[in-house]
Amino acid sequence: MQTHNLAGGKMFGAQSADESLERCAGVERFCHLWKRDVYAFCRAFLGDERAAEDATYEVLVAAYRRVCSSSLDKVPGAEIIAIAFQANRHREPLHPRASRGGSSLDRAILRLPVTERAVLIARNLLRMDLESVAHATGLSATQAHKC
Repeated sequence: MQTHNLAGGKMFGAQSADESLERCAGVERFCHLWKRDVYAFCRAFLGDERAAEDATYEVLVAAYRRVCSSSLDKVPGAEIIAIAFQANRHREPLHPRASRGGSSLDRAILRLPVTERAVLIARNLLRMDLESVAHATGLSATQAHKC
């Protein structure tokens, strides 16, 4: 029985030890590079720290698998946030009234429609340009600007 690791490679027999170590180092670099932004997006989008931690892990795994053939240092941020948006768009955020200790701004963000919420977070929290936000949300730059 063969199992697969985070990087999508076979854990037993398919790779040399050097290849496995190199792939693990790549996964670690990738996670280090993107964890902060992905977590920030998920936390603001979902309104809950635990849900954001779970979502961050899921997004990083999905993103790494999608881009592992690319140079990991050259993956556009819009691609990673697009994966985060797609992974979270159907999740229910923590209900604003249930958000203990959340600011009124946090509660207001959670009340926004999902696409508007994603645009607001990407533009204002992650400081993404309109073209990147448009790519991440599937909108045109004009539509993203109107949000």
